[in-house]
Amino acid sequence: MTASPAASAAPSLRDTSVVRTPRWIWVALASLMVLAGVGYAAGIPLGLVHNYYGPAVYAMAHSWEAWFWGAQDTQAMLTLDKLPGAFQLQALSARVFGYSTWSVLLPQVVAAVAAVGVLFATVRRWLGPRAALAAATVLATTPVVAALAHSQIVDTWLMFLLICAAWAWTRAVQSGRLGWLVLCGALVVAAFNVKMVQAWGVLPALAVAYWLFAPGTKRRRTGHVLVAGVVTAVVSLWWLVVASVVPADRRPWIDGSASNSAWAMVFGYNLFSRYTEGGGTPGGTGGWSYLFTSDVATQVGWLYPLALLGFAGGLWWLRSRPRTDPVRAGVVMWGVWLVTHALAFSLGRVAHSFYVEALAPAVAALAVAGVVLSWRAWRAGHASGWLLPAGVAASLAWTVWLQTRYPDFLSWLVPTVVVLGVVGLAALLAQRFLRTPPRAVAPAAAGALAASLLITPAAWAASTTQLGYSGSNIGPAAGPVQSMGGGGGMPRGGGAGGGRPPGGAQGGTTGAVPPGAPGATAPGAASSGDPGAAPTAPGNGRPDDLPASGQPGVPAGQGFSGPGGATRGAGGQPGVGEGQAAETLAWIRAHNPGTRFELAVVGSQGGGEYVLAGGAVLPIGGFTGSIPNVTAEQLAAMVSAGELHHVLLGGGGGQGRDRSGDAELTTWVTEHCEAATDAPVSGLYVCE
Repeated sequence: MTASPAASAAPSLRDTSVVRTPRWIWVALASLMVLAGVGYAAGIPLGLVHNYYGPAVYAMAHSWEAWFWGAQDTQAMLTLDKLPGAFQLQALSARVFGYSTWSVLLPQVVAAVAAVGVLFATVRRWLGPRAALAAATVLATTPVVAALAHSQIVDTWLMFLLICAAWAWTRAVQSGRLGWLVLCGALVVAAFNVKMVQAWGVLPALAVAYWLFAPGTKRRRTGHVLVAGVVTAVVSLWWLVVASVVPADRRPWIDGSASNSAWAMVFGYNLFSRYTEGGGTPGGTGGWSYLFTSDVATQVGWLYPLALLGFAGGLWWLRSRPRTDPVRAGVVMWGVWLVTHALAFSLGRVAHSFYVEALAPAVAALAVAGVVLSWRAWRAGHASGWLLPAGVAASLAWTVWLQTRYPDFLSWLVPTVVVLGVVGLAALLAQRFLRTPPRAVAPAAAGALAASLLITPAAWAASTTQLGYSGSNIGPAAGPVQSMGGGGGMPRGGGAGGGRPPGGAQGGTTGAVPPGAPGATAPGAASSGDPGAAPTAPGNGRPDDLPASGQPGVPAGQGFSGPGGATRGAGGQPGVGEGQAAETLAWIRAHNPGTRFELAVVGSQGGGEYVLAGGAVLPIGGFTGSIPNVTAEQLAAMVSAGELHHVLLGGGGGQGRDRSGDAELTTWVTEHCEAATDAPVSGLYVCE
């Protein structure tokens, strides 16, 4: 009697959790992690240090008070508009090794490589060692993972911690023990302190799948979920509670909140504003097609069809398994993870498209599950096994369609994918229909199909080490997409965020469309406005009109570099680099500096260079330029007390928000202070 599809299509977690992992798989995993680490680190010299977060890490590395609060300045007057978790790790690295591009970015490389290893450990207990190696390979070659691995953006840490939570959940659902579930929640807590409420996006998946499939009575499972959930929610908020208990005059102002509230920053500015009309970040996008747009799908979604097969097909194949079957539990957990994030990105306004990195573990796990489960059905001769070649063919067609959106970028990929796909599918069919197929047919099919599916995302991931194909410091991305900084692309010629002046490309700036992107024009050619105008990509991946510094209008060797070589994009004060900031501070110190602050900068993005130059800076306005952390009356009192004598106007920020407070302060400065016409920088006022 032929076994049922459900019985033959999937292994048991208890079998795979104790199965011996062949030595060659450990060697292959170690090789994969080393190659990934080397590849990710090769992008560090591009210097994708954020011009808002980078100076804050410098301040945090030089002041423990600034470190705890995640302050933008060494005087700890204004926090960042995010929780400080991942930035604290970067600051510790900078404190130990000295502030530099490498010390700030290397922690993200470590987190990305570790994520590959932890996903292997998670899938190994779920589907076995071979599937685990495949899932780790998919994650390592996901373009957005590679792009963020050598940038300062903290989503890599979010992904790593959430994968760790998935590993702890796997142990919990296997054993039914509360301790593992609480550990899972603790890892989500750590992720919350990196990326706030986005970390909670996995909680429905973890809670629902544990409650449905863990061993034990319904009452016991309900109790476990409630205990772990309450602990996770309460402990996640510890920093917010501390910020609420400490008197406002004893801590920094909370950026992102006009009312100086950590709760408003986390839940208002960084959550609800993304789901209300007029909220979010200007340029942010969403919508039901968002995840399928070429600029987003090329970063994380090359294997969408196989991931869908893993989720929907897995539920079908495993429908008759026992309630506690952990393979089905894993399919549901990863599937709900994927669906929850897809809904969040579709219903809200996505301020930065690299947020989709949170989808990468689920896409990798489900895509591999789709192949494993359909392969077992295929080998068993079930009709549902035809979903294997169908799913592979759909993924290959999707890959070809996405790649053709960028016809001048790695044009050899399409014919390569087609040839490998045809060979692999032919070998797969031969293995099914030949009466006595050669022993090499199955391995040949597996190898050709794996290569056809992974070569394109791997090539895009590898491109992130090239100038022109790694996005920007505010929007890291792989390949020739326009930007990942604000939705699916920021407006050309500069955009929100204070880090992208007109015509930028790399070294932390983008504005021009990279070679190979839709709508790009050949370097040096006049734009026709025709999206079909195809460019000719330079061999080194850098537009011909971009100087070796990687920054438009900045000669080679004169980029905006901080101590130790940390590079950033041009800040909100165009033309002000670390060298000029140091010169300005020297001028201020020779002209009656304040007893507490050497310089106040209205628009805190423009104050970063002065922080990096070692100045005692008072940032005003926050990231948006509209935060009333210092009023005109307070500024007047500081000047009267001799604490401050120099104010720099026009320091950047704004984001299109109300800046009436900024206008009042600016009016006071221009009316009561004298412009320093002999200072090294324009916009500097002396207030006596």
